[in-house]
Amino acid sequence: MVTTTPISWSFIQKFSWDSPPRIVLGRSQEVDDKYLQHRLYLSENGITGYDNIMKLFVSNATYVLEHNNFPYYMDEGISHYVVWINPMDDETWKRNEIEDLVTQELFEGDRESMRLSTVYFQNIPELRSIKAISHIHVFVSSLF
Repeated sequence: MVTTTPISWSFIQKFSWDSPPRIVLGRSQEVDDKYLQHRLYLSENGITGYDNIMKLFVSNATYVLEHNNFPYYMDEGISHYVVWINPMDDETWKRNEIEDLVTQELFEGDRESMRLSTVYFQNIPELRSIKAISHIHVFVSSLF
């Protein structure tokens, strides 16, 4: 979905691991166009979204944390990451493990800074772009 208004920090803070959005969060027109082109490329080449993401798990990595290639349209100063969880390891991931991962990977172990400047959640099943691979959206504000 395309939106012309960026998502603010105060709006994204309404969501959490325990309270994910129940609405579609939009992308800018430019990002949405790139997303649709990417999906078309995959389709034309017989590559499923699942197979495309599975290529990220080099050496059977249990997760991949990366900037979202097709981020939601966020206000300036908000970075959108995604944590892809290897389906072979999916059952072991809990909220505290995601928090530990984000703290270590993005905040050099500073849990207080992570809690002040981060929102993370997994979309409800109906809103997931790739349903067979768990992925967590992580938003980091540079305002703190």
